[in-house]
Order: sequence, then C-alpha cells, then structure tokens
Amino acid sequence: MLKAASLIYALVVALLIGLVSSALITYATYHRVEAMQYAQQEQLVRNAHSGLLRIMQQREMGVIDLYGEGTDSVLLEYRTWGAYHLMTSTAHNHRHQYTKTALVGTIDQADIPTGLYVCDYDKPLSVCGDTRIDGRSYLPHAGIKRAYIEGQNYQGEKLVYGPHQKSGRQLPPLNESLLLMPGYLQGIPIEGDSVVMFDAVEQDSICQSFAQATLVLYEAGVLWLSDVNISGHVVLWSDREIIINASAQLQDVVCYAPKVTIHSGFSGQVHVGATQQITIEENVVLEYPSSLRVQHIRRQNNEPSLVLGKNSAVNGVVLITVQHANRKHQPLLKIEEATLTGQIYVQGLVQLQGTVAGSLYCEKLVLTTSSSTYENHLLNGRINPFERSPHFVGADLLAKQQKMGVAKWL
Repeated sequence: MLKAASLIYALVVALLIGLVSSALITYATYHRVEAMQYAQQEQLVRNAHSGLLRIMQQREMGVIDLYGEGTDSVLLEYRTWGAYHLMTSTAHNHRHQYTKTALVGTIDQADIPTGLYVCDYDKPLSVCGDTRIDGRSYLPHAGIKRAYIEGQNYQGEKLVYGPHQKSGRQLPPLNESLLLMPGYLQGIPIEGDSVVMFDAVEQDSICQSFAQATLVLYEAGVLWLSDVNISGHVVLWSDREIIINASAQLQDVVCYAPKVTIHSGFSGQVHVGATQQITIEENVVLEYPSSLRVQHIRRQNNEPSLVLGKNSAVNGVVLITVQHANRKHQPLLKIEEATLTGQIYVQGLVQLQGTVAGSLYCEKLVLTTSSSTYENHLLNGRINPFERSPHFVGADLLAKQQKMGVAKWL
C-alpha cells in the first residue's frame, strides 16, 4: 500500500515539476520574443530619427539604406507646409515600420541677430515717436535721422541700438522653394492627397494623423469655419475665401484661398496661404509656429496684402512676395499696435506701428497718416530680435545655407 502511494506522490511531484518547468520555459520564450520586438522597435525609432536628420542636412528624398546592409531602410519625404518644411521619415524592417514627422525650419546662429533690413533706394530712414531698433541693422547709404511727425519727436537716446551697415538695393535672395506657388493656390490638388467636399463632412471634429495621407477639405465658394475642431494633416481649400470665426479650433492645419479673414477673438496655430489678401482682425492670437504667406502674381488693387489688427499677436513667420513689383506707396503689410514674434520678409513696403520681436526684411518702410504719406518713416515702431526666444525656429527664408532645426514634432 505504501509503495503504491509513493508512486502516486512521485507522479504528482513529477507533474508539478513539469508544469513549473513548462511555465518557466514559456515565460523565458515570451520574454525573449518581447525583448526582441522591443529591440526591433527601438531600432526602428532610431532609424526614423537618423533619417530625419539626414533629410534635414542633405535634403535627400526617396528610399535610403542607412547602413548599406539592406536591413535598415527609410523612406524620406518632405513638402511645404505653410512657410515651413514638413519632413517625414518612415523606417522599415520586414513587416514593421515607424514614422517620425516634424515641422522644420532654420535657426539663426548669429551672435547679434538681424533686427531690420531696409533696401537702399537713396533715401534715409527717418524715426520718430516711441521708436526703437535693436539688433543688427542694414540701412540705406543715406543713413538714419530723427523726424517730427504727427506732433511727435523721436524719443530715443540713440538712433539704432546695435551695429549697422549699408544695405543693398535688393533684399537678400529668397529661398527658391518659397517662390513656387503651392498647387492649391493654382487650383491644382497634389497627387496622393485625399480631397473631400467640405459639405460632405458630417462631424464637427476632425483629427488627421500626420502618418496618414493629407486630408483636403474643399469648398468652391466661401468656406466658413465656425464651431469646428480640426487638427493635424489637413488642408482647408477654397476657390474664393476662407473665413475663420473665433469659435473655430484649428491646430497645425493649412488654409489656402485667394482671401483669408480671421475674426476677432480667434486663437489657434495655423498656416495660411493666399494670393490676394490676409486680414487678421483685433485680439487674434496665432500660436507658434504659425505662418502667413501671401503670393501675388500681380497686385489687383492698392489694399494692403496683410493687415494685423490691434492687440493681435502672430508667433511665427510672415512672407509676402510679388512676382511683378508695384512701387506705389501703398504698404503690403500693415501692423497696427500689434505684435509679431518671429520673421517678416516682404517684397514691398511695410507700415509698422507695432512691435516686431524678431527680424524685419522689407524694401521700404512707409507711414500713412490722415494728412500725408511718408516714405521710409517709422513712427512708434519697435524692432528687437532679442525679445524672440533663442530656441525660435523660423522658416527657411533666405537662399544662403543655414542650420536646420525642428519647430515642432508632429
């Protein structure tokens, strides 16, 4: 009887040992597979990051074998997104992939950044009122002088607060890629984008990942954006005009239309492209990194191309280009008691009666009052690139080579 019981006990112990051993082997195998998958995922993340650095440095596109071994390939892509570059690196390894996307621009590495660049048209720059120019200035050969306008004399101790040198008769050359007009402003969709009629979209909230294809919401007439929440890899496109109400919530999207109006009270982060005019009403906040871009083929009227209303703030980039120049005294950009933090590049005249916390490049400054128009005059305008964050990443505006940086991970 005892021997039979011993045999049963031995079988039970053997079974328990077998179960424990099987469990340990299964756990070890699962842990090893999990560790291998984790290592593979980490390698994909590193490869995607390396690919993004490569496209930023060398501007390569297409499928790249990072190490020449045929096992670590990345697909590199980039396109214009507002005034910035949208760069994407997708790493592949067998059936797995990982995508990294960033909004990319340039970093100003100068010890003394440029505050103001005004072309030399043989007339001095005249300053009056509470005007102050900091940073490095590029001024006409005729120099800079005090003026008395609208009952206001110049209040500063110095005419410029920083080094200055002679400017050229033209602005520094613009990056050629920014001279190309986006296809949507020419009525041409980009191949691969998914175009949907705006009226056909039923939901008020849309979030499109940048790992997905671009979603294009199109309206043939005026596109009103009110009580909507749209973010991500989305283009809003109209043949006539886009009107953005204060109740709209927009993040990372691009708006393309001949005219774009942003109503008072709006706050968000958007990129706007137009061929005629952009109007920013009072008390609007465009968060960093936003961009406003007007590309004229030929100006059809004397209205400003971009008006920045009182108490509004733009954080990012303003770019205005004119294919056929118009030398009349009407400003292309008008800033009225507002603040722009970042970069401004205007192929024409600027009326500044606000603050630029960054750099302003323009052909001329102009001041229009109720009684007269003054060429190359600055009244109550303040320019200071040191008020801009040292970590600011702007658009790749100038043709000269500059260090690339990430404005925002997407």
